[in-house]
Amino acid sequence: MAPKSIWKGAMGFGMVSVPVKLYSATEEKTVHFNQLHKDCQTRIQMPRWCPSCDRKVEQAEIVKGYPVGDNQYVLMEGDDFTSLPVKSLKTIDVVAFVEGDRIDPRHYNKPYFLAPEDAGTKAFSLFLQAMGKVNMVGICKLGYREREHLATIRAFGGVILLQTLYYADELRNPDEVKPKLVDV
Repeated sequence: MAPKSIWKGAMGFGMVSVPVKLYSATEEKTVHFNQLHKDCQTRIQMPRWCPSCDRKVEQAEIVKGYPVGDNQYVLMEGDDFTSLPVKSLKTIDVVAFVEGDRIDPRHYNKPYFLAPEDAGTKAFSLFLQAMGKVNMVGICKLGYREREHLATIRAFGGVILLQTLYYADELRNPDEVKPKLVDV
């Protein structure tokens, strides 16, 4: 079965824009179990519970909130997310090219494959061939799942590999766990 694209948009660099699709490059192979009612083998459902109201809450009653203090939130609903300043919502904006070994490997997060939409095959092929001839990676911004991500792109196995990156403030300092070494 062919994989299903999880995002569609355009990859832009300079004055060029190429329609592309994004595919997950990984697949978990772990075994998952569901909890079932022993008597009838019906799957157990998790109730959404409000401890303040002491009752079950329906999905339609749930909103997202950004914490701004102790038990204080800025409430966000569907349309609020479209007004957030994510400039790259349906684009992958290539902003720079750097040598691949200049990126600290701790920054790499999740890999994805990029493939062209039918209308962008020629431009995509040209870009892919050019990327394959140089030891450079593109640094880009991608709007995905209501958030702007930093990512890299590079030629890989006939497609473009896009890897999201952790921002510097998301990385922990190794000094937090560094042991005191002893002479051996």
